[in-house]
Amino acid sequence: PFGINFHMFQPGAEQIVEAVISKNIKAVSYSRSPTADFISKFKKNGVICIPTVGALKHALKAVDLGADALVIQGSEGGGHTGSTPTTLLLSSVLQQVEVPVIAAGGFRDGAGLAAALAWGAAGIAMGTRFMMTQESPVPQVTKDAYLSANIEEIKITKKFDGLPHRLIFNKYIQKIDRSNPLSLLLISLSSAWRYKQLTESSFKDLLKAFFAMLRGDDLTISQSIMSANSPAIIQKAMVEGFPNEGAMPSGQV
Repeated sequence: PFGINFHMFQPGAEQIVEAVISKNIKAVSYSRSPTADFISKFKKNGVICIPTVGALKHALKAVDLGADALVIQGSEGGGHTGSTPTTLLLSSVLQQVEVPVIAAGGFRDGAGLAAALAWGAAGIAMGTRFMMTQESPVPQVTKDAYLSANIEEIKITKKFDGLPHRLIFNKYIQKIDRSNPLSLLLISLSSAWRYKQLTESSFKDLLKAFFAMLRGDDLTISQSIMSANSPAIIQKAMVEGFPNEGAMPSGQV
């Protein structure tokens, strides 16, 4: 592959870093909890580092750690997202950094690209739009569920995994959004167990990732516990093909 995306706090991150270098992969994308040691290894081996950020302070930190370019995602973007609209975030970041800046969040066509270039971006990144292509491995039943959703159903909730997350509010996410704290804890513990099985991680690996998020993301304990929901529940819709039983991150496109 040309490049990969991963979390530097996830179980097995060290092996991923070594694989990137040994396989001569050209670029890496990452976001939360960037690790200075990993980035240093990438830089020494000529790997281009392109993190995704959702706030100016994170952009500045990413550049300070050695980012070669930035993807800045505004609040219109799918998945984990910030509170600042793409246009405002792009403007503030461009004034503070000298690396190329790629705009993301709410883009779907050439008109959006032309607008982003006019604002000063080096280009745009699109997630939801490319996920819907024929080449995408996402199950067709899930793609059909995306096509049937309207823009009013694409909302942000913090109850899914403790952080602002833009998703299609299907019946499953509506249920989570109405859940009380005890129910959310039980869902999160179930997700953590499923994530352990999916990744073949040990409990030690999970605890290591848990504490890495506490340190690197300034998350609360409850937010770190809930973070297991993302990979486990998203997998249900995006890989296994059960859109009504999982989560479908989506930008406002």
